[in-house]
Amino acid sequence: MTSLITGSPGILLIGPYDPHCGEYTFLAPPLGVWRLVGVLAAAGVRAKVFDPNCCTGPPQRALERELLQGAWDVIGVSTTGMTLSFDLELAHLARRMAPGALLLAGGMEATFRPELMFELGPFDLVVLGEDVYKRQAGAPRLHRIECALHDARAVFGADDLAHAAAGAGGGAQVSGWPHERA
Repeated sequence: MTSLITGSPGILLIGPYDPHCGEYTFLAPPLGVWRLVGVLAAAGVRAKVFDPNCCTGPPQRALERELLQGAWDVIGVSTTGMTLSFDLELAHLARRMAPGALLLAGGMEATFRPELMFELGPFDLVVLGEDVYKRQAGAPRLHRIECALHDARAVFGADDLAHAAAGAGGGAQVSGWPHERA
């Protein structure tokens, strides 16, 4: 939950999961996830990366341990088309282990197929890395990320999400489909 020390939310970002040891990811670190954590941390937000391809033991057990160790207000799952089924497995695990957390989908697959994330995953929000919908929608601003917690699903631009979580620049901009939670 929100840190009493910093007053900021606890954010855990999960990289794409490739159980085939590089067949789909070329063993590259999840650079987008690391970039977001860097931006958030620089703004004073408590944020951490969980890389399922670089952990001790089975990634599912390692994620369970991570979720039990920290109080996470926001959990983001980075997705790719090649790793989507494995990413969704971790997203469903995160929802079961942290039912009160705001669960985000991000990454390439979420950016290009946001509606699919809502159909297949337990996500509350989709983060668009390309900000394509933000420029087209002109939707109203949210002043805090918590505004999205109540029964609505929405789509955010990645830079807007970082600013909203850090409390900078007036918050995030909703960009697209508000969906009722199933």
